Amino acid sequence: MPSVPLVGAPDRFPRSVRALLLVVVVVFGFAFGGSARAALDVLSDPEVSGVPTAPVAVADVLPLATVGGQPTPVRVHPRLVAKARPGLALPAGSGSGRRIVYRQTGMHLWVVGADGTVVRDYAVTGRPGWPLVGTYHVFSKSPSTASPKYGVTFGWMVRFAHGHQLSIGFHDIPRRMGTGVPIQSESTLGAPVGHGGCVRQRTVDARWLYGWAQVGTTVVVLR
Repeated sequence: MPSVPLVGAPDRFPRSVRALLLVVVVVFGFAFGGSARAALDVLSDPEVSGVPTAPVAVADVLPLATVGGQPTPVRVHPRLVAKARPGLALPAGSGSGRRIVYRQTGMHLWVVGADGTVVRDYAVTGRPGWPLVGTYHVFSKSPSTASPKYGVTFGWMVRFAHGHQLSIGFHDIPRRMGTGVPIQSESTLGAPVGHGGCVRQRTVDARWLYGWAQVGTTVVVLR
């Protein structure tokens, strides 16, 4: 029986061009990520694979600057948003025992049990370079709190470091006082655009971590 040709969308590029793009992408993956996994992450980009993805909503804003004492909303370009990649391998040199590991490069967080097993990991948003790399310990928790300085409220705060003026901790995405509008959407977590040093999480993850972490829990911050 003669074969029936499949009907589908035409190739975006000729086969020879796609092969060349593949080589370039793999080279860049090694250059920027230093591993085959980084190259594969690049290959999974919709702009390379041709698989469509949901665009970042226009309303997704982050406070990147302060004008007149108030955070100034700045739109997040889709390329700044790292893909949420649960299941990333725990970084080497991240300590031992029951702990929280936060890596600023890639904006990712791991929750590790006493036996060294990763209990949970997910993308977060923080500020590159702050807090400083090092080992900290949870010193207090609050189910809800506010920051009049930035005009926001947030929940499930787990404090582990001291900033120049305010405590630094893990919490859910802040909401603007008065309106309750989130300053960032959950779909943009992973972007390295935090403002004060705290680490933002999805509400479901923040609430879970609040219950898991205890005062004294070790927190390891990696570059």
